[in-house]
Amino acid sequence: METRERKIPIHEQGHTTYVFPSFIEYIEGGGSYITFHFCSGKTKTVTGTLKEYIKILAAWDFFCLIHRSFLVNTNEITDFDTHRYFTLQSGSMVPVSEKGRQNLRERGFLL
Repeated sequence: METRERKIPIHEQGHTTYVFPSFIEYIEGGGSYITFHFCSGKTKTVTGTLKEYIKILAAWDFFCLIHRSFLVNTNEITDFDTHRYFTLQSGSMVPVSEKGRQNLRERGFLL
């Protein structure tokens, strides 16, 4: 049986782009803006909140809130250092809080 990944909408100034969640490396929230960091190295900043995308991406178990401002695709994590940062496939480093580590452990991610 073939499984097909559904695309999610990214809304920006009257325009909607649809992307596969697996193409997103991580999402960074900051106030009323969020920045999508894609595996391709591209980024897209739009008006919105991280909270709304946490709800949208809840169906994909490979996304996890690792910090109050970072939702990460766990398939992209390559390394964890003792200074509380994850290194991703692209070389980006994202912070992880204690609560984020707990969220990952609950999902079966070993630290």
